[in-house]
Amino acid sequence: MSSNLKRTSMALDEESLAILDDLSAELGISKAEVMRRSLKQAREQHAKDEKKMTPLEAIQALMKDPPLTKAEGDIWLQSLRAERDAWGDPWAESLNESAS
Repeated sequence: MSSNLKRTSMALDEESLAILDDLSAELGISKAEVMRRSLKQAREQHAKDEKKMTPLEAIQALMKDPPLTKAEGDIWLQSLRAERDAWGDPWAESLNESAS
């Protein structure tokens, strides 16, 4: 931990204070340490969220490196059609007709 600490004050609602107290007790650390860890985790999560692909990037990545071979995809599609047929999906008939 840094020896370069700065004091601050803030207003928290009752629920946040209760969570802070509970985490401090459960983890056996100070409330300030709970806040430091929470802030660090929030920053890491935000950075991870920032790196999420757009839908177009996701499609491009899948096209570049497909997760299944054509044969594996055909097997998966056959099992999907069989499942749909088993539960009487009205779309299953049109899918099977278009595949024929």
